[in-house]
Amino acid sequence: MKLSYLFYMLLLLISCSRKKAIPTEVYENNFEEVSDFISGHFSNKTQSKTDTLFQNMDLHIVPIYMDSDSVKWFYAERCYADNPKKPIEQVIYKLEEADSGIKLNTFGLPNKKVFVGAWKNPSMLNNNLSSTFKKKHGCTLFFNKKGKGEFTASTFGKTCRNLFMGSIYGTTRILIDKDGMQLWERGYDDKDKLIWGPKKNGIQFEKIKDDE
Repeated sequence: MKLSYLFYMLLLLISCSRKKAIPTEVYENNFEEVSDFISGHFSNKTQSKTDTLFQNMDLHIVPIYMDSDSVKWFYAERCYADNPKKPIEQVIYKLEEADSGIKLNTFGLPNKKVFVGAWKNPSMLNNNLSSTFKKKHGCTLFFNKKGKGEFTASTFGKTCRNLFMGSIYGTTRILIDKDGMQLWERGYDDKDKLIWGPKKNGIQFEKIKDDE
């Protein structure tokens, strides 16, 4: 009788520990919400009017194709508002839902000039070109739910290699909701000294148009 009782209690403890090991309340049903928040057209025009540290920029992020219900690809193009034909950044994003949560990987795009303005015609990138994309290793953004309808994401440690302006590694942080995102990018040297990027806050992109 005692052995049966002890066996029952052991099974109960194992069952409880398994339930606690998976934080389903954090990630359950959030993938589509994060996907909707990321996709769209953004501008920091309002911020640039009050803070001279930031130039007026436009950011376009459009879905290009899906691998599955838990994997989506996006094309992202950023430019100065007064020079839209010469983007300062063109990348591919892969948003996916994994055991560790929702994450975003960044990929380089070959032949960038060919795809300038592709956000107006995403079908240019609908031919499953993922095999030609070059992944930026160590630069994965991991999402966490901050509150209702709000998420944060950041890179991990010093793993994202970035040689811009003499830096060694870069960091990225994002705060995102239905109204837009704050994008905070910075670069550091091998002594962790800030080389480039704002000290206090990031680019405040307001969503100006949702994708259909």
